[in-house]
Amino acid sequence: MKRLSWFFLVGLFGLFLMSIFFQGCKKEQPEAKPEVSTTEITPEMVKTTVEGYIKGAASTDGFFVMFDSLENRERKLSFSYVHEGFNKTETGEYAVCVDFTEEIDGKMDTLDVDFFLKPVEGGMLSVVKKVIHKVNGQPR
Repeated sequence: MKRLSWFFLVGLFGLFLMSIFFQGCKKEQPEAKPEVSTTEITPEMVKTTVEGYIKGAASTDGFFVMFDSLENRERKLSFSYVHEGFNKTETGEYAVCVDFTEEIDGKMDTLDVDFFLKPVEGGMLSVVKKVIHKVNGQPR
C-alpha cells in the first residue's frame, strides 16, 4: 500500500511540474491575431488598379489581348472606360466592369469585360480573373 501511495504522489508531483512547464511555454508564444485590412477599398483604387493592369498588359500596338473561350480565339481589344463603382463578391473579390471595343472586318463590337481583384499585401489590389460578360449588350 505504501508503494502505491508513493507512486501516486510521485506521479501527481510530475503532473504538477509538467503543468507549470507547459503554462510557461504557452506564455512565451505570442497570440495569433487575425490579419485585418486597415485599408478601405475605394472606387478610385479599383479603377486605378484595373487601368494600370490594362495599360501594362497592352501589346506593343496598344491592344489589350484577351482569349475568348466561347469563340476559341484571341481578341484584340481597345480600352474604352471603367464603369463607375464595383461589387464585392462572396469570395472576397472585387468585381468591376470595363468596356472595350474590337474591330473585325469593318464591324465594331463592344465588349463588357468583368475584372476580379483581390487585396494583397500593403493595401494594394491585384487582378486575379477576367471574364467577357457581354458582347454588343448581349449577356454570355
